[in-house]
Amino acid sequence: MLEAQRAAFFADLPVSLATRRDRLRRAMLMIEQNADMLCAALAADQANQDVDSARLTEVVPSLAALRAAKDGVGRWMRAEGRGGLLVRLGGGGDYTGYLPVGVVGMSAPGSLPLLQTASILASVLAAGNRVMLKFDAASPQLGRLVGELAPAFFDPLELAVASGD
Repeated sequence: MLEAQRAAFFADLPVSLATRRDRLRRAMLMIEQNADMLCAALAADQANQDVDSARLTEVVPSLAALRAAKDGVGRWMRAEGRGGLLVRLGGGGDYTGYLPVGVVGMSAPGSLPLLQTASILASVLAAGNRVMLKFDAASPQLGRLVGELAPAFFDPLELAVASGD
């Protein structure tokens, strides 16, 4: 899967603003449309959490993180101009350009798994990367559910969810 995602990444360069926003939009849709099932999975995985607290502590902030990334990605991906030697010599200036790295492997943590995963995923997708995601053994229900939901919203070459060992 890694090599397939890497090849797809290089074939699609440069990653446009529209593509980045679309991926973030689909991540938000996946959570919004399946919030009840996600809350039930979170409650099943964590004995100290019920469905209502899962919604308040994980689902709502996850959507906020993805929305903030969708709103800010256009500003974040702009190159920043700098002074530098060339400006002092009368030529063009230096700049810092922000480019994606390709494929990012993510290991979802056991505590606040949806929130932390969505927060990191927001950054990774906004940066124009593709994702391989593995959930912690402490979140088997959530990992199984996200693994079932993701193909309806993402091509496996954009987001792949690993299961088992």
